[in-house]
Amino acid sequence: MSNITEDFENAKKAVNDLKASKRTDFQETEQLIINLKKEVRNDLMPKIEQEDKRLKEIASKLDAHIKTAFESFNTLDEIINYLESAFQRGKKDKAYGRALILLEENPMIEKAKTYFSDKEQNGKFIGIILNKLIELSDEIMPEEYTELLKVEKSFFEVKYSNL
Repeated sequence: MSNITEDFENAKKAVNDLKASKRTDFQETEQLIINLKKEVRNDLMPKIEQEDKRLKEIASKLDAHIKTAFESFNTLDEIINYLESAFQRGKKDKAYGRALILLEENPMIEKAKTYFSDKEQNGKFIGIILNKLIELSDEIMPEEYTELLKVEKSFFEVKYSNL
């Protein structure tokens, strides 16, 4: 866990350096955050095979729900309104929420990065998704994961403000 703590501090420093214009390599910083999230996710995934399988089954259903949002709606508000039910259900059903955060969060953000032709709109989209994930994570995940999502949100705020 000490390696994760060190990596977390490095990610926070990299984002702060971007904010202060001491660093300009967004791709390297993003990769640092992605790698750290993978590491933390691996620690948080269920160790019991049956629980792991159940989480992945829930994630499969969530994936279909998320795909429907991205394929059926054209505006940011429509997509977020459609996805809101998943975020709310995740607060009531912890397994559902964990599947959303641990298995579907990254694919959702990746889709949001390029969904609209306007990069500024994509940045806003990512910010809204991360706000929803942070809110959910506050209720069901360890504090460290919530903090990591906040670092990621801060990274995207800097990245999309520099367009």
